[in-house]
Amino acid sequence: MRTIIKILLCFILCNISLHALGAGEDVSIKAQRANFIISTDNPDGYLIKGDNDTPIWLSKSSPKSLPKSKYSTITLLDGKSQKKLRTLVQNHHIVGSAAASESRVESPTKNEAATALPAIESRSSQKENNQEKHSEAKTADKRTTERMKAEKPSTSNTPVAHSTIGVQELRDAFNTYLQDHPFYNDSVTATREEEVRNHIRELDKLDNEQKRLYADENEIQHFLKQSERSLMRTKEATDEVLDDFFDTYEGQDIANRDAVVDEFRDILKKRQRDWDIQLDELADAARLEYKRQTETMGWLTIAIMLGILLLLGLCGWMIYRRSKTPNRPMVSDRPTISGVQTTSTASGGGNENIVVRRRTTSILKKQSIDDVVNNEHYLCIECADFCADSAVRRIYIKNTCVKDIYNMYAEDLRNPSNPKEDGCMVLGRWVLDGQSDQYDVSLEQIVKPGDDAIFSEYELNFGGKIKLRVAERLRKLRRETNLQYDLTCWVHSHPGLGVFFSNSDNNVQMQLKHPTQPYFLTAFVIDILTPEQTLGIFTFRRDGTVNSQTDLTRMYSLEEMYQWAIASERSAFNPNDYYNALTGCRVRHNQCRGIELGNGAIIDMAQLSSQPESGLIGYAHGFIRTQDNLAEYVTDGIGRERTSDGKDTVGCFVVATHFSLPSVRRAVADELDNIHFVLVYSTSDDLLTAIPVLNGVLCGDENYYGENKLEDLKIWTRRKR
Repeated sequence: MRTIIKILLCFILCNISLHALGAGEDVSIKAQRANFIISTDNPDGYLIKGDNDTPIWLSKSSPKSLPKSKYSTITLLDGKSQKKLRTLVQNHHIVGSAAASESRVESPTKNEAATALPAIESRSSQKENNQEKHSEAKTADKRTTERMKAEKPSTSNTPVAHSTIGVQELRDAFNTYLQDHPFYNDSVTATREEEVRNHIRELDKLDNEQKRLYADENEIQHFLKQSERSLMRTKEATDEVLDDFFDTYEGQDIANRDAVVDEFRDILKKRQRDWDIQLDELADAARLEYKRQTETMGWLTIAIMLGILLLLGLCGWMIYRRSKTPNRPMVSDRPTISGVQTTSTASGGGNENIVVRRRTTSILKKQSIDDVVNNEHYLCIECADFCADSAVRRIYIKNTCVKDIYNMYAEDLRNPSNPKEDGCMVLGRWVLDGQSDQYDVSLEQIVKPGDDAIFSEYELNFGGKIKLRVAERLRKLRRETNLQYDLTCWVHSHPGLGVFFSNSDNNVQMQLKHPTQPYFLTAFVIDILTPEQTLGIFTFRRDGTVNSQTDLTRMYSLEEMYQWAIASERSAFNPNDYYNALTGCRVRHNQCRGIELGNGAIIDMAQLSSQPESGLIGYAHGFIRTQDNLAEYVTDGIGRERTSDGKDTVGCFVVATHFSLPSVRRAVADELDNIHFVLVYSTSDDLLTAIPVLNGVLCGDENYYGENKLEDLKIWTRRKR
């Protein structure tokens, strides 16, 4: 055991060392890059500024035509170095050092403009302490500095106080200022975007294997990683760019300064976002997970090793405890069928009495329906309204139970030419009023029959499996609520035959009644082929007989009950029972003030996202709640089917490795006319992003987005429960 642990520890230390070496190499490259300034004006080579401000010429071809006396070192680059340097220069991976904005190095051509760009690792250059070369380098620096001062607006010549600069003048100046920036420059932006589009066009023509070869050959993954790091640094330097620009107007009045600053910041962020989208599109085209692949691989290895160590330690601890535990005689916990006392004689001649008692789980729970009375989720029916001398006084039907019964007959309604009888059992609670000697009954959950049921045009047989389903559901309800649930109603249909209670129906009523309290059981008979789906209610009389069709003074409508159930569910909306996915957004639109997620919707998302799938994998079902012309979308569940009985389709659920707005647009392009929001789950960071759909268009402004960790939403559901 000790040898295995030592070997595993050595393996972990080796992995950590390799990752530390890789990180050190990146740090050293970054440190070297800060020492150089590259000039790309001459197509024959690259001019950089080395130590002690000595100019160094990196030539791509023979440097015969260059005046050697002007440069301390002339180095001929090989093909690989040229390719690496060209890639860095064209794509602007790293913002240049601070020295790049203060001085320029003279190029061997007439073009004097030098651009601050990230540098490559310099070859070892020879330092020649030639007085003439140092003099020329200093003269070039001085001339370049004077030219930059002439181009830069002078603070000494700023207008006097109270002079106001127009917004349009500032916009023109800011646009000119951006042309000197290595990232925001229009020509550089066009060049890098064209390169990305060329890569995407080539990748779209290839199959999976060819894509991988193309990506390796063109170093796509390296390009994406470097671009991502450069973009991150550019985003962090946004305020510095703005401060640097407005410092040139220090002492001058700027009309609506805060609004102008916000406008210019939005311009910079838009260019950053455009570049980020292009990188995402390139990654999608190449099918490369560049944002998480290299960063997580090392830590994943360490986590696996630690898990193995913990498992080995647990096994060792269990073996140790087992060796220290004394042997105990085994005692049988299996009860006898009769549960009586038995005697067993051992071979040694002694008598040993074994007493086995039966344990029961059929403990009577609390008999109450206090939470049902005056509850807006329940429809109250007074039995005196449809029948005299009924043993049942009131029936309370839950809105979800009505919807389930209605949906059960939906298939029969779609095919009225081939009707068949259908039915179910209903579970609920009951109480007996001692003064009136009548029952109050609740109907809460339905139980559908098993596959052994026989339903035909003139035959109704629930089969035997429904008894097991009812028993299992009753045990679960009693255990979870500590209330006494029983079979309180059974439902069946007479399609096209009218509402009546036949002799066969009466026999079923007698078989299903409670053994000690038989008279609370009710029965619903529905003719689903009538326009209103006529419903009759049959109960026991006080003398133990069941009322008949001639005793009924009123019929009910299942269609009207269903409409009530839908309305009561929406009017009883309680914000405390839902989590608004737009809670953290900066701005809310009147067309989408909230995306309310219920417990069921959050649990559905957790289950769907655990599957190895991506793209559009589910639809959000619920209803639209409008108040004071403000719309909210209440989501009770998310399923794979586009439609759900009794609910509207209000949104879509998309799963992706990382969030990419173009990818989301492609996934839901065919659904935008029928939905109001999109929920995007990113598996790389466990982030759920809620995006409104406004007038059939997916919102592109991130200020309207809501972001939440899916794990936090799951914790919220557990607290609610």
